[in-house]
Amino acid sequence: IALNTLGVFYSAMAAVCMAIAPAFLKKGLEQISRSEIVTSRTIFFVASAAALSLSEGRSLLPPRSAGLAAFMFLLTLSGNIMGDVSYFRAIQLIGMSRGITIASSYPIIVTLVSTLWMWEPLTLPVLMAPLLIVGGLVLLRREPGGARPGDQPPNPAGFIWALVAAFGWASMMLMQKWLITEKQIQ
Repeated sequence: IALNTLGVFYSAMAAVCMAIAPAFLKKGLEQISRSEIVTSRTIFFVASAAALSLSEGRSLLPPRSAGLAAFMFLLTLSGNIMGDVSYFRAIQLIGMSRGITIASSYPIIVTLVSTLWMWEPLTLPVLMAPLLIVGGLVLLRREPGGARPGDQPPNPAGFIWALVAAFGWASMMLMQKWLITEKQIQ
């Protein structure tokens, strides 16, 4: 299978998982705390990553350099802690549909930084994707029909938490890209 085909497949699978996950997370937030969810997700992620690495014949040893280990720790903090914990708080404050939509604006940040810092080409599809995201955010802001009787207005702090999640996830994505391209970590 061509590398581009696999990349598209993996991206589509990630999108499916990210689309399904908020419903499970929203249900889980009713019964356990954000820190318990992050801990559970991290444990399952480590187990899944270890199984995948072993199935590919890769080592499970930690990075050889202290600088690389510190960088990977920072990557984990930005994605799992800053991104995920903020995301869960946003869901609690503004609901799942608003929380995931705003938090999922991280590709806008990734596109800008990738183009300006990592010198990735800015093609029409790469430019159109963030524009479509912005369009979706505008549509979300202008929901038809307004508030329904008895609805509580969304908590403004929830929007801030969703943006913090977007910045956390964008930071994680950019650090991963740098590790893969500059340090050839696979």
